[in-house]
Amino acid sequence: MRKSIYHLLFLYLLICSELIAVEVVEYTVQPGDSVIKIAKAFGISPSVLMDWNPTLTESLTLRVGDHLFVPKSNVVKHVVKDGETLWKIAHIYSLKLGDIVRANGIVSPIIRPGDVLYIPWEKIGSILNNNSDIAWPLYGTISSGFGMRIHPITGKKSFHTGLDIAANEGSPVLASIDGIVVYAGYNGGYGYMVEISSGRYTTVYGHLSRICVYPGQFVKRGSLIGRVGSTGLSTGPHLHFEVKVSGQLRDPLAILPSRDTMFAESPYEPLPIGGLDKSSGGN
Repeated sequence: MRKSIYHLLFLYLLICSELIAVEVVEYTVQPGDSVIKIAKAFGISPSVLMDWNPTLTESLTLRVGDHLFVPKSNVVKHVVKDGETLWKIAHIYSLKLGDIVRANGIVSPIIRPGDVLYIPWEKIGSILNNNSDIAWPLYGTISSGFGMRIHPITGKKSFHTGLDIAANEGSPVLASIDGIVVYAGYNGGYGYMVEISSGRYTTVYGHLSRICVYPGQFVKRGSLIGRVGSTGLSTGPHLHFEVKVSGQLRDPLAILPSRDTMFAESPYEPLPIGGLDKSSGGN
C-alpha cells in the first residue's frame, strides 16, 4: 500500500511538471572575463559556476584559454552515493521531493550509486526553518560539540570553538544567515573556509572540499556556499561550524532550532535528523 502511494505521488508530480533541460558547454575563457561576467552571460548564479568548476576554489583568477564547464540551466550536479534515496537527497539540499522529480524527469523512485541528478539552484534551502536567528547549515550527524574536549589529532585537552557535523564528502553546506561573505579561501587548520557576517551574527564553515562563494558576495539563508570535505586539520569529512554573536563565540546548539524542527515542512517522507550515520569525522 505504501509503495503504491509513492508511485501515485511520482505520477502526479510528473503530470504537473515542466522538466529542466540541462545542457552543459565547455567555455574557453576570453580576455576580460571573470566568474561574475561569465555567470551573467549564461544566466546562472556565480555560485553555480563555482560549484561546477572545483578549480575555482583554489583561485578565482581566470587565465585566457582556461576551460570551464558551464550549465545553461541554473542547477548543480549531485552524484548519488551508496545508501542515498531521493527522500534523503531532498533532505540534504533542504528542498521538496517534487523539485528533484521535476528537474530530472524521474519516473521511478529507484536510484542507484553513480546516477547523476540535477538540483534546481533556486529551490535549495527552500524548506529550512526560518523561525530562528540562524538555520542549520548541513543535514548530518553531530560528531563533536562546543566546549572543552580531547583534541582527536593532538590528544590534548583544548577548547572546541564550534560544532562538528559529519556527513558524506561533497554534501552541500548552506548559509545559516543572510549576510556578506567576508572570507572565502584556505585558512590553516580550518582548511577551505567561508565566513559570513550579518552584522550581529558571524558564521564560519570549515574543512570544505569546495567553495561556491566569493568575498563581498551577498548570500541568503539556505544558499549553497560550499561542499563538505576534510581539508585542514581534520580526521574525516565533516563541517566545522562556528557562530559569533556581536563578536563573541557562542555554542551553535544554543541558537539553532532543535534538530527535529530543522525543516519548516517535510519533503514528503520524514527522516530522522542526522540520517547520514555512515559518515564519521570531527575536528
